[in-house]
Amino acid sequence: MTRSGIVILIVAAVVFLSLGFVVGQVVQAMVNTPGSANDPIVSQSFVEKLVGEKVAVLQTQIESLQAEISRLNDELNNKDSLPVAAGVNSPADQEEPDDTDATDSSQKQQVQVTAGSVNVRRGPSTNTEAIDSVKKGEKLTWTEKQNGWYKVTLSNGAEGWILGDLVTEI
Repeated sequence: MTRSGIVILIVAAVVFLSLGFVVGQVVQAMVNTPGSANDPIVSQSFVEKLVGEKVAVLQTQIESLQAEISRLNDELNNKDSLPVAAGVNSPADQEEPDDTDATDSSQKQQVQVTAGSVNVRRGPSTNTEAIDSVKKGEKLTWTEKQNGWYKVTLSNGAEGWILGDLVTEI
């Protein structure tokens, strides 16, 4: 082989080696690292973390909206229902009671909260204003059961409704 052939062979080898290195870097940059945010099959802990963050943001927004609803209701001096103009608590949205069980309040029937934090509402519907919240493990006396909701008495004497799926009778 001549000298010029060897030089061409060396130059070609260097070019192909450099090209291979560059292509390798590009391919590696495009491949997702297992368990990362870009990996379509991520770990359960990564998903739980993301869901937890999203839930915290949504809970903050819900609380902000509930505070705004309360403020608007106070301005209208109408604490028994939410403004219909806001699209909340309209007759079409209200749930029809289908199982009413009035009980004697002297029986002191109780429920215990089983969910983390539960809203106590003005009426037996998620469309009514939340007037307070109770934490897991709290025991409340209930006086009435309606459409899967319990009418409970809070420690401050106020009465409200709590969804039956979030408590157990004791």
